[in-house]
Amino acid sequence: MKLLILLVLLFLLYIFGLFDILLFRNYKRYKYYNDAKQKSIEKNKKLLVVGCPNNGGISSKIGNFFNIYKCGDLTIDIEKCNCSNFEQNDLYMSLKNKKNNEYVIFISVTLEYIKDIEKVIKEIERVSGGDIYIVNIDIPIENLGLNLGKYNKFTRYWKISIDNNKIIYKSI
Repeated sequence: MKLLILLVLLFLLYIFGLFDILLFRNYKRYKYYNDAKQKSIEKNKKLLVVGCPNNGGISSKIGNFFNIYKCGDLTIDIEKCNCSNFEQNDLYMSLKNKKNNEYVIFISVTLEYIKDIEKVIKEIERVSGGDIYIVNIDIPIENLGLNLGKYNKFTRYWKISIDNNKIIYKSI
């Protein structure tokens, strides 16, 4: 009976387009965060996390429950975060004062919302030396008719991907 309920729940998540939001994106967060953490150890670089692991909608709440990803040696977000080494700032303003090739950077669902993305990407690539791990929104969640609460105020501008350690962006 429990298996049947689980299968029905997964089917409904798939039908309503929430499978990516709730399950697949959190798997990618888990994998990419751990890959970034391992790379930072291998290269003796600090780990910079962009996007507070404790903030966000339902996907982040599920991620927090399963401890999907954590704060970095430095965490940056535009909203308050309870990470111990945290900068509440615009991403560009935070990165422009960092050294070249100083960090491995893990970015979770952030770049899509930055309007002036070109200068931010240049800073990410400069500060990371190409060691970048990105989890982004793969489907247009705004079109699902969900009430995203305070996150309805954010506008997505870009579809983000990464190719050969270079960030690729396309207008939505």
